[in-house]
Amino acid sequence: MYVRATIVVLIWRVYWESLIQRFGTLRLMQTDSCGPQVNVAVRSVRREPISGYERKESENMPLDKGFVQLNRAATERLRRLVKGLTDEQLLHPIGALWTVSICLAHLAFWDRRVMYVMEMTKKAGKVYVPPIDIFVNDLSLPLWAAIPPRQAARIALETADTCDKQLEAFPESLLEQMYDNRRRDVVRSLHRSEHLDEVDMALKSARPGD
Repeated sequence: MYVRATIVVLIWRVYWESLIQRFGTLRLMQTDSCGPQVNVAVRSVRREPISGYERKESENMPLDKGFVQLNRAATERLRRLVKGLTDEQLLHPIGALWTVSICLAHLAFWDRRVMYVMEMTKKAGKVYVPPIDIFVNDLSLPLWAAIPPRQAARIALETADTCDKQLEAFPESLLEQMYDNRRRDVVRSLHRSEHLDEVDMALKSARPGD
């Protein structure tokens, strides 16, 4: 385990140093879900709680089945976005390093992480907490960038749909454990809405006259 963790840290360090060499010194910030991120303007927007769901994971709140409607609404928003995106818009930048398609690939990755948590939680009969969340975004960025943009959009939408259905059918006792451990794993609309807001802002800034 120690050797594996050391290797991950070294990989992250080499990759991050390569970004610094390419783009200069980068200011880091801690996001709700994913660890270090480039602190660009579009990521500094103050985000309001969604229908009473606060961002803080430390607050102990009972499971509210309202997450089903929230997740479905966020997925439908994603569906409308994907349906209307042009190939040019998929490549539109979001900040210094991201594009719309990278953002969509990122959403698919984190929804799939939740699906993995559900699978492992069901097998163990108790909540499973996967290690090494903090480095994932930076380590995965070049892989997400390599996915053809239209495929990234398709994968994001299909994964969101599948994740919603699995959450809705998941045993409630185990779902409550997941919710207590990390609310965002159940209320997926929190994560999706943040990034969909970013995509909307980035695309709006590119429209003449806006």
